[in-house]
Amino acid sequence: DERWSFRANASMGYRSPSIKELFFNWDHLGMFQIKGNEYLRPEKNNYVSFGTEYSNNRLFLSGTLYSNFFRNKIEGVWRIYDMQYNFEYANLESQQLLGSEVLARWRMTDNFTLNGTYSFVDVSKNKGIQVNTSSPHAATGSLEYRYRKPDYQLSAVFNASFMGGKEFDVQDRVFVEEEGRSYDAYFRCDLPAYTLCNVSVSQTFRNRIRLTIGVDNIFNYKPRTLGSGITMFNIPATPGTRAHIQLEFKLDDVKNVFNRKR
Repeated sequence: DERWSFRANASMGYRSPSIKELFFNWDHLGMFQIKGNEYLRPEKNNYVSFGTEYSNNRLFLSGTLYSNFFRNKIEGVWRIYDMQYNFEYANLESQQLLGSEVLARWRMTDNFTLNGTYSFVDVSKNKGIQVNTSSPHAATGSLEYRYRKPDYQLSAVFNASFMGGKEFDVQDRVFVEEEGRSYDAYFRCDLPAYTLCNVSVSQTFRNRIRLTIGVDNIFNYKPRTLGSGITMFNIPATPGTRAHIQLEFKLDDVKNVFNRKR
């Protein structure tokens, strides 16, 4: 059946650390610092995946299962020294990623199209510590409407993106007063799931003028940092609901209008 296709993949990878990962040293006005590590070793990995696709005139479906095994994985790790956040590059002894992806596109009618994606990833811990900040669950969806005439086009899109909750560990220094010394310790950052929804409507007149009106973050989601300033790097940078209007036209068309009046 030509509507179905299957694929399998197995590969080995080798990556040398980049110049940034080796030597970068950047201080962001004392708020945090990004530091390279000149002693990084190259990372190696083994990747395997299996996927399948189905398609016809109106429907497309795709699914993939994959696994990635790393040795000496180069990873950015957040640490705190003297109340300053440091993002440092380090080699992890081993790391395993297991995941899946699903994509769908359904052309319901000549005017309406529905799109959706979902991904899941499970990242192993490093000596009981979760240094990876990826969210296990993520999904997107959109509904599109398109109407077309020779001298007029209309496009309306509603889309939503979902990011699942996640937990990761950040290093800190804990001072034990009885012993008179400090120790390395980790605290858990726990970020909740969130969904962002947007809508936009675009009209094109005589293939020359385009007017777009849209609203981002319809439901006015405002993230909060919980427990640590590190969370600011793992939440969406949105102040809440925003509306926008955009007008596009060709300068040559405007010039031609003035020339005709002369």
